[in-house]
Amino acid sequence: MASYIVLYTELNIFCSLIILLFLMHSFHGLGENISQRRFIPAMLSLIVFFISDTVWYMMDRGLIFQNTTCSIYLKSVYFLSASCNGYFWMRYFETVMQSKLSKSRKHLIFLSIPLFLHLLLCIINIKIPILFGIDADFVYHRGSLFLLQYVIIYIYILNPCVHALYLALQKENFVDREKYFLIAFFPILPAIGGIFQFFFPRLPVNCVASTLASTIIYLGELTQQISIEPLTGLDNKRHFIQTVEQYIVSKEEEEPLYLMMLDMNRFKDINDTYGHIEGDYAICTVANIIKNAANEMLRDSITEIRKRITVARYGGDEFVIAMIAAEEDALYLKALVHDHLKEYNKSAGKPYELSTSIGIALWKPEYETPKALIEIADGELYKEKKGRR
Repeated sequence: MASYIVLYTELNIFCSLIILLFLMHSFHGLGENISQRRFIPAMLSLIVFFISDTVWYMMDRGLIFQNTTCSIYLKSVYFLSASCNGYFWMRYFETVMQSKLSKSRKHLIFLSIPLFLHLLLCIINIKIPILFGIDADFVYHRGSLFLLQYVIIYIYILNPCVHALYLALQKENFVDREKYFLIAFFPILPAIGGIFQFFFPRLPVNCVASTLASTIIYLGELTQQISIEPLTGLDNKRHFIQTVEQYIVSKEEEEPLYLMMLDMNRFKDINDTYGHIEGDYAICTVANIIKNAANEMLRDSITEIRKRITVARYGGDEFVIAMIAAEEDALYLKALVHDHLKEYNKSAGKPYELSTSIGIALWKPEYETPKALIEIADGELYKEKKGRR
């Protein structure tokens, strides 16, 4: 029994240290955008979860002084930190998916209601053991509303996961499908750990399962840091070229591969006249318009080719799109980008207009590398740019 107590304690401490390392690195390296900043409170609440569980278990097993009131407080912190963790994961996932929910303060306040309900129940539970209780002999027992705590936790975790699964199965979201599937299957490990710990509360399965799931998400964040351009959230040049190489290898012989090079017109004037902050805003606006147009093209296309598409910021005010799609789709996407920019200019009320020049190139076997295809598209881009002068 003594060795089992040591194992439980050591596992919790070990998992806490792993999450602490993630947290320390997050403060220094993962704070460049909103989604990365929202990763931090999820890690903090997980550490509180592990620490409260460890201290409570040591008290329960008599390794440290036993005090009924302290034990109830610790167990309350344990369950509340689990609810907080679910809430913060929900905010993080919805931000990663760029959902409207993540941008709406009203929605976030509404979704925090179960968390405040849990807090209220824990306060009531101090006097009336409706969630759990610890008697004079220091024996822990569950109350009539004990399961409600699990319901609150899993509402938070499952809500974005169902949303992510829906998006992953949508044809128009092919670019983000891997990311969405990762979010959709995130709760599997914690769910298994939670079920085991529910029936066998003395087994330290939950901490291990939660740490493994968090590690997977953390590695995904590191991968994003390597492959995502931080200002726009699009793929960076390095990852784009890797994706094009994959397209070339994986596509069927009869499937056409098109590459589009896009360059913002008169961007230097915007930067020089209105400053770099406004210039960055203009770049982000164009990036969002291109990505939305790409998704719209995928949704509206009627050709039978199994379409794949990736959008990236190539550098400065240049963007690139690679797509396995028909020529009609490439031309339709080009028209969509121009149309969306015109609509934006009409409604934005900015003292400048946003527009792009676009060059399109078709992959041919003799090109051998993506660089050759990019050069052809770049040449077509400057033909169009010259035509505008």
